[in-house]
Amino acid sequence: MRLSSRHSFEERYAPWLNLQPSQQPEGPLLKLAQCCVASRHLSASTRSVVSPQLYRLADESIFKQAFHPLPSTDAIHAVLVLSLWEPIGDPTKESRDGRLIASTAVSMAMNLRLSEAMVYSKTLRSKQKTNELPSGELIEAIDKARLVRI
Repeated sequence: MRLSSRHSFEERYAPWLNLQPSQQPEGPLLKLAQCCVASRHLSASTRSVVSPQLYRLADESIFKQAFHPLPSTDAIHAVLVLSLWEPIGDPTKESRDGRLIASTAVSMAMNLRLSEAMVYSKTLRSKQKTNELPSGELIEAIDKARLVRI
């Protein structure tokens, strides 16, 4: 299920995010968020078993990251993904407030000072020599700046 769910997410949902590709590999939390969203395309019987477990695991993982003083950009990206698409399932169960989830991502981004990422990456890039490979610090700064554009 993992490969087909991730492929389904990339095909159906990633274009809506309008993000430049990351230069860093996707972490497990982002992959989990993508699988949660893609689970809506499973058969109803499979989805009723798999989806609640995926979302429970994602919620627990995000809760830990939301209060971390320096959350990862991967975690912020995952929270944004989960804020955009509500799970499909039993309408009698508690619904998720996408705005509240998105505000968590904004708070996490502020803790990471992503608002300063564009200027910082531009400064690092201007100090880089013409044919020099980008440093790890520059790659990280560009990845943070990429996330600010959502």
